[in-house]
Amino acid sequence: MIKHGKNDNRIRFEMRDRIQEIAKYMDKKYGENCWANDERACVDPQLVTLQLWLGNHATSFEENFNSPDWQRVYELRMRGAGQAQIAETLGITKSKVASRLRSMKVHHKLDNAKPIRKKKKVQRNRNLAYPKPSRKELIKLVDNGMNKTSIAKKLGVGRKLLYRWLKSDDLMEYSKKANYQRR
Repeated sequence: MIKHGKNDNRIRFEMRDRIQEIAKYMDKKYGENCWANDERACVDPQLVTLQLWLGNHATSFEENFNSPDWQRVYELRMRGAGQAQIAETLGITKSKVASRLRSMKVHHKLDNAKPIRKKKKVQRNRNLAYPKPSRKELIKLVDNGMNKTSIAKKLGVGRKLLYRWLKSDDLMEYSKKANYQRR
């Protein structure tokens, strides 16, 4: 992890580019993926310079893990919270939570974590948004000579919902007869 500072992104990209550049150099000079066990490669000035640079710009996992932000993520995860729930609770991005949890998993900090608790989805009753008028009110509106479209507009609901209300109160036939008698 790179120490955060004023030019955090610049340092991060510089580090990535430098690591890739030195890895290519080492592969070319000592053989692809063979230089990690080669004694000559371990004392190569390019690799030593990179190690010193990383030592100055990177923080250890333990330093990060002991910070209050990481501890809050850890505590919530150990209680069974998922990534989205942790991000919402702490007000940080999901990707930041994911990277911290990934790092904790690699370092075996989450071996005893509880399974993630799934939130039960509660389907809200959409009918509560529009309180249903009483049967007497519906009869009164039909008797006033209003058609179903104008009744729905007056109540501030759609015709489909009005039809459902009329059907639930057995007023469909009544409203048809009332409209027919007016013609």
